[in-house]
Amino acid sequence: MLVVVIVIAGVAALVWQKGVGQARPVASRTIEVTVLVSNLRPPSVDAMRTGQVVYDAKGVEVLGTIVGKTVQPTPQQVPLPDGRLIVAPSPLYSDVTLVLRGPGTVSPQRILLAGQEVRIGSSLSMETREWATTGYVTAVRVVR
Repeated sequence: MLVVVIVIAGVAALVWQKGVGQARPVASRTIEVTVLVSNLRPPSVDAMRTGQVVYDAKGVEVLGTIVGKTVQPTPQQVPLPDGRLIVAPSPLYSDVTLVLRGPGTVSPQRILLAGQEVRIGSSLSMETREWATTGYVTAVRVVR
């Protein structure tokens, strides 16, 4: 009986030391997030520059640095005299795609950037000293 208790205690000690059953650790990584911001006027488009540090909506946590920016006219519906609608580029509004690169955490269940979960289709509120906006995540990539 004593031998059985000692064997069980030894196995329990090994399991406790190895951490069997524990969740996989969260790893710090560099995350690259592509965000689409729609219907912006020219002053907002011009204020967004590559190299700017972008913060979360509260201005506390760093989301990352803008490493890429593309601008396209926002598509809009234009009525024709015969009643049909066509899609044409807006002369006033633009869609901006920003690529942010910053520190984040990766676990098997989620990717966090500045404490915010980022997934394709989720909204991301961001700001700098000059501008603030909300966009939609279109791509997420773990760089390293």
